[in-house]
Amino acid sequence: MIKAFELSFRSPVLFRRERTEYWKLPSDTILRGLVATAIRLYQEEQITKLFNEIKNKRIAASSLLLLKNNTVYYPNHGLKAYCTINQEDIIDASEITDTQEMVRISRLEAYESTPFEYFALRLEKYRGLILLKFPDTLDEIITASIRLLGDLGIGGKRSRGYGKFNILKIKNIEDYGLTTSTDGILVSRYIPEKAEYVKGQPIYVEDVIINFGNNILYKFSVIAEGSILNKADNGHVEYIKNDTGHLVPIIFTPLLIKLR
Repeated sequence: MIKAFELSFRSPVLFRRERTEYWKLPSDTILRGLVATAIRLYQEEQITKLFNEIKNKRIAASSLLLLKNNTVYYPNHGLKAYCTINQEDIIDASEITDTQEMVRISRLEAYESTPFEYFALRLEKYRGLILLKFPDTLDEIITASIRLLGDLGIGGKRSRGYGKFNILKIKNIEDYGLTTSTDGILVSRYIPEKAEYVKGQPIYVEDVIINFGNNILYKFSVIAEGSILNKADNGHVEYIKNDTGHLVPIIFTPLLIKLR
């Protein structure tokens, strides 16, 4: 099953300064958020089912796509812009990126307040689109978890109201003139199990840093969105510990699309 979730953002999405994807909302971030909300909603039996499907690499998501005049734009790492599928038009990343100034106020009178910045992805003037591939048996879990993710927010400073969105529509991918395929434009981050198996041109590589708090940093080298692949395997799932000691799945499975 592949569902297309059409979104409207109520507030900017924030990223820490050390993050490299501040101009896009990547697939692995979306999937980590989905897993976190599913754990809030469901009991052990349903979560075990979800994690088994993740382990079997039967779950994939696109990075956030944009909709402009009902036309789909995907993040193209080679241009650092959003492109139409036929690459006839772009939305430059500079149109939707900004910095958010904040101040860290010390609780001790002897210390002065410290200014700092977050990268801000401002999506309010566009609709967003997330494509999610998953087995039919997970339909309720996936849909409910995405709804809750919109209410809780995604990215940084969620408790301050950032990264929140509404689901406007849930449709078939074909309704947007798209289809998924075993070859085509990569719209997710992807780590192949066997690098020699992957074929295509161009292939963009991106270094990704994931921060789990308390200076726990993990670095991955991924095939980035916008790569054109003729051949791909089922991808890679990495399990790493967060700052509370729990194992978190980092999902780098491929999602490839074409015009229908």
